[in-house]
Amino acid sequence: MKIASKIHPRDGKPRTHVVHGTTYKFAPTQDRNGEIHFVADVANPDHGALFMRNGSFYHFDDDLQVPPLTRIAPPAPAAPPSPPAPAADSTSNPLLTQFDQAVLDEAGALVAGSMTTIGTAIGSVSGAPVVLAALAIEKAKESPRKSVLELLEKTVDGLRAAGLLSDKP
Repeated sequence: MKIASKIHPRDGKPRTHVVHGTTYKFAPTQDRNGEIHFVADVANPDHGALFMRNGSFYHFDDDLQVPPLTRIAPPAPAAPPSPPAPAADSTSNPLLTQFDQAVLDEAGALVAGSMTTIGTAIGSVSGAPVVLAALAIEKAKESPRKSVLELLEKTVDGLRAAGLLSDKP
C-alpha cells in the first residue's frame, strides 16, 4: 500500500522513516491535480497500520497518482500583447470634458496597465485630477474591471478624506 507523509521537507528532498529495521523512503509524488505528496510503498501491512495510527501519515490513493510516463503538453504560446488603449479625449466621453489633455493622457496611461501596475503607479500620479480622470476612463470602458474601479474609488475616497479633493468631482 502507498502511505503519504503530511510532513513535507522544505528542501523538497525525499525523507526516510525506519519501522522495525525497515527503511521507507517518502519521495515527492505528484497527483493528478498537480499536488505534491511524499509517498512510500509500504509492503508490510503491520508497518502500514503503524504509519496509519500516527496522525502524520495518510493512505495515498493510486488513482490520484500521475503515471510516471505521462507526457505533459507543451505550454500554449503566449497571447500576443493587446494593442495599447487609445488615448482618452473629451470628444469620446462627455464626462471627460472637465479634464485637460495632459491629465487625460496620464490617466489613460495609468488605467492601461494591470491591476498591479496601477496599484504601484497610483502613488506617483501628478495629482487628484488624474485619479478622477482614470476613474472616469475606466467607468467608460465597455468592460470596466471591478478591481480597478474599487481601487480608484477608494483612492478618491482617501483623497477626499485627506482634504486633497473637494466633494464635487
